[in-house]
Amino acid sequence: MFTGRTERRASCRYPVKSEVFYSYDGDAGEAEHGRLLNISSGGILLESSGKFRRGMKVDLEIPWPAPDGHNSLLVVKIVGSVVRVQGKLVAVAIKASEFCPLARKIADN
Repeated sequence: MFTGRTERRASCRYPVKSEVFYSYDGDAGEAEHGRLLNISSGGILLESSGKFRRGMKVDLEIPWPAPDGHNSLLVVKIVGSVVRVQGKLVAVAIKASEFCPLARKIADN
């Protein structure tokens, strides 16, 4: 649908349904979680009831998808900054990312 707005994103967004774990500004406490809605090479959009504010640093962990019937053995760790908060929707610009072995048990859905 055309809204009359020009697309400003440099990267294509891909819809993804996954849990995402996050912590704020290097907080060493237990990670909170939300739901990943889409991802691109430059950023992600997640849904969460967390207390995000524009400009804050956030550390994210996303389980890498595995084939049906298999458990994921990798996570993508992302360091980013919040660029937009709109209700429960949070847009995060990716500053750095890496694949790592799974360090925690991901709950089965």
